[in-house]
Amino acid sequence: MISNYDMDVLKIDLTVISTIVLISHVLNSTLNNKEVLFNNQWINVSLATILGYALHALLFHKVSSMISNNLKLENEVAITVLFDIVKFGSIFVSKEIILAYMTNRPINFNTQWQMESGFTILGYITFDALKVKVHIMQNYDIIFNDIIKLSLGQLSANYFMNNTVTYENFMNMLVNAVGIAAYHLIIKNFVTDNKSIYTGALTSLPPDYLLKKKN
Repeated sequence: MISNYDMDVLKIDLTVISTIVLISHVLNSTLNNKEVLFNNQWINVSLATILGYALHALLFHKVSSMISNNLKLENEVAITVLFDIVKFGSIFVSKEIILAYMTNRPINFNTQWQMESGFTILGYITFDALKVKVHIMQNYDIIFNDIIKLSLGQLSANYFMNNTVTYENFMNMLVNAVGIAAYHLIIKNFVTDNKSIYTGALTSLPPDYLLKKKN
């Protein structure tokens, strides 16, 4: 059964990823003087990504809670790492399956896919484990932390796969950061009134843990 909490997770996840992919694509195209916006390849990849987030929110999010409860996890870092592994692992797998179906090609979990997905998740859980969080201004901390977390995932994948980080990689991180800022500063307030769901747009904790923490 889909709860109100699941629907809030769904709305937030879809809004976050839609904002990031749209703004980053427009900025990238503008900066690189590309004449064609929203080509078929971008549409297919974006739709597959968004549907992957939707499947996580409706199905796999519950798996994280079940595992956490069965393991009786109490530590915030352990819970966040678990949720991120299940969340982004399920999203990457779902995205590949959906994209293969949409483009009528075989599903391909090859070495490159495994490395890119694995190193991206490694960057995210490194952020979780080290609590690499900045405290600048109370209303802006979440924005900076989400930007750092997303950037760590991108840096990890780019560096370990290519042994370098290029100018193009930095530009991709920059335009994604603009998308995250736009979500938090403008769009978030129109999505949900439940402000306690996320420590940021990219990190979720189960509601029972949040309630316990508040008490």
